[in-house]
Amino acid sequence: MAHRHPWHRVARRAALLSSVAVSLVTAAAADSAAAVGPTRVCVTEHTRFYADPLDVVRRRLDLYEQLGVDTLRLHSDLPAGALTEELRTRRFHLKIILYVLGLPPEYWQQHPEAAMVDERGVADWHLGPWSADLESQVAASGRAQLERLQRAGLLEHVDEIVADLGPAGEAIYPANWTLARDGEEAYWCYSAAAQADFRRAMQAKYGPVAAANAAWGLAPELAFAAWERVAIPVPGTTWARGAFWDDLLTWYRDAKRRLISVQIANTRRLLREFCGDRARVVVYLPGWAYTAEDWRQAVATAAGPASIRLMTDNDWLMAQALEQGCVLQYTGAENAAEVRRIVTKLKAMGSDAYRSLWAENAGIESCGRDPQWLVRVITAFGLRGIDLTWSNWLFEDDHMTPSRTFRDFDQACQAMRRFYATGARPDFAEPVPAAPIAVAPGRFDLTCAADTRLLDLFPDSLHGWDAELGVFRGPQQQRSLFRFALAGLPAGRSIRRAVLRLHGFQVYDGEAPTTLQAWSLTAPWSERAASWQERDLEQPWQNPGGDVGGVAEGRPWATASAGRLGADDVVELDLTALVRAWAAGTCPNYGVLIRVAEEALAQKSLASREAVRPECRPVLQLWLDP
Repeated sequence: MAHRHPWHRVARRAALLSSVAVSLVTAAAADSAAAVGPTRVCVTEHTRFYADPLDVVRRRLDLYEQLGVDTLRLHSDLPAGALTEELRTRRFHLKIILYVLGLPPEYWQQHPEAAMVDERGVADWHLGPWSADLESQVAASGRAQLERLQRAGLLEHVDEIVADLGPAGEAIYPANWTLARDGEEAYWCYSAAAQADFRRAMQAKYGPVAAANAAWGLAPELAFAAWERVAIPVPGTTWARGAFWDDLLTWYRDAKRRLISVQIANTRRLLREFCGDRARVVVYLPGWAYTAEDWRQAVATAAGPASIRLMTDNDWLMAQALEQGCVLQYTGAENAAEVRRIVTKLKAMGSDAYRSLWAENAGIESCGRDPQWLVRVITAFGLRGIDLTWSNWLFEDDHMTPSRTFRDFDQACQAMRRFYATGARPDFAEPVPAAPIAVAPGRFDLTCAADTRLLDLFPDSLHGWDAELGVFRGPQQQRSLFRFALAGLPAGRSIRRAVLRLHGFQVYDGEAPTTLQAWSLTAPWSERAASWQERDLEQPWQNPGGDVGGVAEGRPWATASAGRLGADDVVELDLTALVRAWAAGTCPNYGVLIRVAEEALAQKSLASREAVRPECRPVLQLWLDP
């Protein structure tokens, strides 16, 4: 379930994307449209909507029918009331989320050892792989929930059930967003039960503890005297680097795999019993997959990135789901680069399961209010349909008056159906930019309409949602893109001065000064899709890293010296000549690219328009002649 903090959108996403880069053309998606079958449109009802009165429920469901919504995704604990009564009489398919891994309070009180525990000693509230009663608990919980749906008269409408594979249904270990905490993600293998299981697994692999000490390369003073003395240390422990951490990760991964296998099998058994052959199990694919490089980094440091700590084992998960006849749902489908990787992997496996894959947005406002981008991704890769999370984006506070997003969702769904019927690529109007802010007579501020960064080491990674941008040159290159709309300025007044004001974000190379350059972009680009290789979905740059021009051959439009760039530091670039060219139409306004001068080495960090502090966001300051 994608109602999460956007941890899979920040800068480290780049390290979590596959190096596989296969271009999938829209024509191929159109050719496969017949095999996709009816285009599916699903909306996930927000839990706040469950208790609405009958008139509100009826109005909202009427609007869903007008939109062509055929499926609603609901929690299995839907309370009795108007929504339940009305759904019995409607023709919606139901996709039910069968949460069963939550620790019941009474069970937790009796069996505190059943909880997973992180390296800080904090317990989670999910049953984990080392819970002794895992299979009996999940089976009993699932049965009770389906019996409740049966009594409510809704079971005959259910044709898909989401297998609960971890926090919010995803096949991961507990993530910070499920615990409302910040900081680095944790490892969840520090309970007494987990430690004992690790010792048993290592003893089965090595036999005498001396063989394990030798394999782990432990010096005599660090060697374990007996198996009962073996314990998993906190991440980053020096002696654990290398072979020990590789063993730990393999065991940690396999423990999660066992839990997933148990849960898929349990969900399939319950479906056969309650729904026969007409319903299928849905398996969520988390927001990204860990890579071989992530694993190597974790082994080398006895720590590792978030993908390893959460164990986003997507490749194995896809194979397991297909083997069990499950439907896939990707819970971060606004991430076009990862959608490409998933589709490419499925094709390499000889499967066309991407044609039945649900595309779900992350349940945060910036993604939930952009269904048109989601449909662009769906149609580019030939996916099954859209699952919009959540319904509250579609309505005002009364839960039944259409919002602006409702209109966008309607247009997106129509475009998706039209594409699969005719092959016509969706063509949505650009969002209306924010009006210039009048600061003083003749003085205006323009807010940034779009920004992102491009990384050469991760040429397919997408960063349009990042709060941090970068201008790096050295072992890696990063370049930052900004776009501002001049519409709305007073007519007939020339531009006296224009300054791009950028705040720093985080200090990487201290006070070291470097020269930043501003170049005009010579091709349109999409904030959601721009990468080092592409400016938009399946539309490459002519020159990887951005197509740019200057005030003259080889000369940028502006330069500025930047030293320390922390959150309270500012760098300004005088873009007067460029902005005048935009206003005159002699240079197309596709925005500006900021990079480090060719001869320089630097790592400068900038705040994006997603920065938490509004005063730190990029702004183009204009002074107009009277």
